[in-house]
Amino acid sequence: MTISIRIVDVGRTSVALAWSREWTPGGDPSSYRIFRAAPPGPMEWVAVTVGRKFTDPGCSPNTTYQYRVVTMGLPVVEDDSVQITTRPLTEYPDSVAFFHDYLSKLFARDPQGPDLRWCPQWQEHMECRVVINELWRSYEAHRPPDDPTTPSTERAVWLTVYAYPLMAHLWSADGTLKDCSHNPDQPHHNDPVFPPLAG
Repeated sequence: MTISIRIVDVGRTSVALAWSREWTPGGDPSSYRIFRAAPPGPMEWVAVTVGRKFTDPGCSPNTTYQYRVVTMGLPVVEDDSVQITTRPLTEYPDSVAFFHDYLSKLFARDPQGPDLRWCPQWQEHMECRVVINELWRSYEAHRPPDDPTTPSTERAVWLTVYAYPLMAHLWSADGTLKDCSHNPDQPHHNDPVFPPLAG
């Protein structure tokens, strides 16, 4: 084996590879053939390149692929392979995981504050469930590029347009959770309702 593959980038739906090759008496290959498999499926030919780089934009999220690079035009075939798993389509699988693993840590506040209301059983409140779910969906829609060195404003837009206003609404003293007790020893838990509409 005189080819050595390295992974340049792994995204949600793309993979970028590059490789180097040691010099051998057989000379340089005329080109390289790229094969791909999603195990346990078979290896399939996907591209031919004269360079030593390849980008595959046709991947599925959260899928493991096996890539193989093979020389062409040499008396002895040289090759190397690598296994890669693409990134998940969403960073968090659902709104509950998003809340517990990210949002609650990002917006850490004292729930005993006089001007702040929160309920540990927030999932029991329909409005809270809807708002947290939309915060998660908008967060995933505003994910920055896969390359962390690429400048972007997606996360800042999410914070200013969605996260801060909606969280301030949920926390407000006269908002959704105003009738819930702050005392964990008193399981007072209410969801405000509109009065019946006049008929």
